Amino acid sequence: MSSSHTKTIGRILDPVAQQVSKLILLFEDGGTAGDTPDLANRVSVVKMAVDNLVKVGYETIRQSSDQLLKRDMPPALVRVEEASVFLQDAVKLLSRDPSSAIGRKKLIDGSRGILQGTWAVLVAFDMSEVRKIVACCNLVLDRLNTVPDIKNFPELAEFVKNLTPIMAQMIKEVDERQDELVIKSHAEILQRGITQVKRITPILISSIKLYLNTTQQRLSAAREAQSNRDYFLRQMSDEICEIIRGLQLTSSDDTEYLGDHTDLQLIIRNSKFAVEWLSNPCANPNGVDFIQDILDTARHFEAFCMSDSERMGLNGLIGGINSRVQQILDALQRVSVVLFLYLFILRY
Repeated sequence: MSSSHTKTIGRILDPVAQQVSKLILLFEDGGTAGDTPDLANRVSVVKMAVDNLVKVGYETIRQSSDQLLKRDMPPALVRVEEASVFLQDAVKLLSRDPSSAIGRKKLIDGSRGILQGTWAVLVAFDMSEVRKIVACCNLVLDRLNTVPDIKNFPELAEFVKNLTPIMAQMIKEVDERQDELVIKSHAEILQRGITQVKRITPILISSIKLYLNTTQQRLSAAREAQSNRDYFLRQMSDEICEIIRGLQLTSSDDTEYLGDHTDLQLIIRNSKFAVEWLSNPCANPNGVDFIQDILDTARHFEAFCMSDSERMGLNGLIGGINSRVQQILDALQRVSVVLFLYLFILRY
C-alpha cells in the first residue's frame, strides 16, 4: 500500500490505521501477558468506521457519472466489507481459543484488508476528482485550439468571453488541488504551471490583437505576428499539459514520468500546425518547430516498446521524417538563394 499523496486521504486513513494497529497490539500484548484480550470493542469501532465508509462509497458511486469510478470503487468496497467480516470472525475464534492459528490469521488478514481496501476506496475517489480537474483543463485546451480560427476582433471578443470563466475555474480547481497535495514536488508543478498560465494569458491575447491588426492592414509584419501568436499559444498549451501531468502524479517516484496520455495530447495539438507547414512551408516559418516537437515527443514512447524490433521501427520512422523535413528545409534554402540572385540581377 502506497503512502497517502493527499491530505484528505491521510486524514481519513490515519485514524483507521491507528484503530487497526491498536487492535493488533491489544491482541499481542494480551497474548504475551497470558490473558485473553477483549477485542470486541476495538473491532466494533473499526466496523462502525467501515460501515460508514461503505455507505458513503456506494452513495458516491450512485451519484457519479464517472465510469472509471464506477469500475474501480466497488471492488475496493467489497474488499473492505470482507475484511470487516474477517475481523468479526477473528474475535469469535480468539475469544474461544486465544491461540487459534485460524483466528490469528483472520485478524491479520482482516486488518490488512481494512487498510488496503480503505486506501483503494479513497484513491478511486481521489482519481475521480482529478479527472474532473483534467476535464476542466481540457476545456481550456479545446478553447485554445480555436485561436488560429480567429479572423476579426468580434471573434476575439467572443473567444475571450468564452475563455474567461473556464480559465478561472481551472485556476481555482488546480490551486485547491495544489493545497491538497502532500508531495512538495507535485504541488510545485501545479504552482509553476498556474503562475505561467496567468503570465501568458494577457500576452497571448495581445499577440492575437497584433496579428489581427497587421493582417487587416496588410502589413509586412503579419507573418511575424502570426508566428508570435502561435509561439505563445503553444507555450500556454504546453503549460496546461504540464499541469495535467502534475495532476496525475501520485507518488514521489512519478515526478519525472511523462504519461503517454499527455504525450499524445502534445502530438495531436502540434500536428495541426505541422500539417499546415507541410502544405505551405512559407506560411509559417515556425512550422518546422512543431514537427520537431512531435518527433521529440514520439521518442518518449521508446520506453514502452516491447521489443528491439519495435524500438528500431519507431526510431526508423522518426529518423525518416526528420530526414524528409531536412530535405524540405534544404529545398527552401535553395529557392531562397535563387530568388535572391534573380532579384539582384533584375535590380543591377
